Amino acid sequence: MGRVPIAISLDLSPIRLVLQQDFNENYIFAEMGYTLQWADPRLARSPCAGALSGMLSLDFEQGLSDIAREAARAMRSKFWVPSLMQTDAVPGFRGIDASADFQLGTETILIDGAPGSTDEGLRIPMLVQPWLDGYDTELPESAPSAMPSGALPIAKEFTSGPRNTSTCVGCASWTGDIEFQLLQSHHNFFYYPFDQQELRVTVEVIGGWLYGCVRTGADSPVLAALGLTEENKDTTLLPPTAEWYLNGPLSQTVRVAHPFEYGVEQVGKCEITMIADRDPVVFIFRALVTTIIIVFGSLLTAIFMHAEEHSGDRAAVLYIAFLISLTNMATTDLGLGKVSQLLWYDLFNLSQLVLSLIAVAETMVVHLLYKQNQATLATHIDSVCRQTLPALYIGETMGIFIYGVGRGREIYSILGFAIMAIFLVTMIPATLFFVWLRQGRVARWQAKCLKDLKNSKHEDGDEYDMKAGRVFHAFDFDQSGELDTDELRDLFAALHPKICRDDLSA
Repeated sequence: MGRVPIAISLDLSPIRLVLQQDFNENYIFAEMGYTLQWADPRLARSPCAGALSGMLSLDFEQGLSDIAREAARAMRSKFWVPSLMQTDAVPGFRGIDASADFQLGTETILIDGAPGSTDEGLRIPMLVQPWLDGYDTELPESAPSAMPSGALPIAKEFTSGPRNTSTCVGCASWTGDIEFQLLQSHHNFFYYPFDQQELRVTVEVIGGWLYGCVRTGADSPVLAALGLTEENKDTTLLPPTAEWYLNGPLSQTVRVAHPFEYGVEQVGKCEITMIADRDPVVFIFRALVTTIIIVFGSLLTAIFMHAEEHSGDRAAVLYIAFLISLTNMATTDLGLGKVSQLLWYDLFNLSQLVLSLIAVAETMVVHLLYKQNQATLATHIDSVCRQTLPALYIGETMGIFIYGVGRGREIYSILGFAIMAIFLVTMIPATLFFVWLRQGRVARWQAKCLKDLKNSKHEDGDEYDMKAGRVFHAFDFDQSGELDTDELRDLFAALHPKICRDDLSA
């Protein structure tokens, strides 16, 4: 027996993505109305054709009774009636029709008897019914196959009289409502919250060829009953929480096709694939922005504290930022279950940890220089790092964001890693270069201020005081408002270059 051509129409309710706690996997849950239509003249010519609808149908109340359901199943076994099944269901879940309605044609027409049959030369009555929405007015003649023959035979019993008619001749239909729970084991959450997922709904009719399972959400007859448009696609197909959206036209984000197994097209199955993007805005504001504010704010607070007088306070502020990033990695509930793999969010928090540690290292280096009586160099380094550390933070954070938003696309990955590498590799050389520039600039400014002061006289009054103030500020490296021992030593050495450094130290 060959394949039976079956037209299928699905009426999906908005699906919901749910975490299955027992298996720690996501599944989609929804209710679905469906209609199967096929040609079987034998049913129309059966002596009990008029009673078939009552014999095979199942209303909602009967669907709640196991006895009534079993009786309907036994009756269906006497006729060939296709049955819709779901694949990749949650283990232990069995979707059953809440209600079902069997219908033969609503009108009767006369057709010519088939050649070679006992009805040849006669005009026989045949029930007809309208085609399902979106389907052509013609039954297919052969089913495609991945086998060398190139086609699968259609069962001869399931043929109709004339083709290309405005109604389906000798056709029957089965309409039901079913609840499904389908595992989505293929989901990968590495790029959360910028991830893109394929939400797959796969149904199967054993022995059938679902010939309308083609094209996309914009024009597939399988989804014609939904009346999908670019305006209503998100509210019709996706969860009402607005966490997901179809980022593109229906022709690109909703596919309808037969799945392949081991290279063979499974014409008895129909797979609807929705390519949905997660909306990251809420997570960005609730988690990422708060982390950035805390870490970046701690960094700015620390580097603008005096490195010698408040080194302990600087380390404490940075340690708080470090602990917050570490806590985010360990305790944040992302709603993804027990995650056993690294996520982009982990890399983001790791980058915040590293940046906090770099700021702590800078504080320690500057503090040690002060302890070794190299206050001038320490002040220069600390002043330069007040610009380079925020720049490093912005560059690294921007790079990790570009990498996440790109979701593995090559150009985004290259750009993101390039930005992070450039800022990280050039951090120390750039800091040393700007320290050297600052030392030269400060030395020239000090020399100019001293020269202006020497060329002035006490009798100049306010002008002399202003130039003396410039000299004071030029040698007040740490901008503390007073000259410490090292700064006074540098001032005296500049005023009297021939004085021995040992005499100044004494």
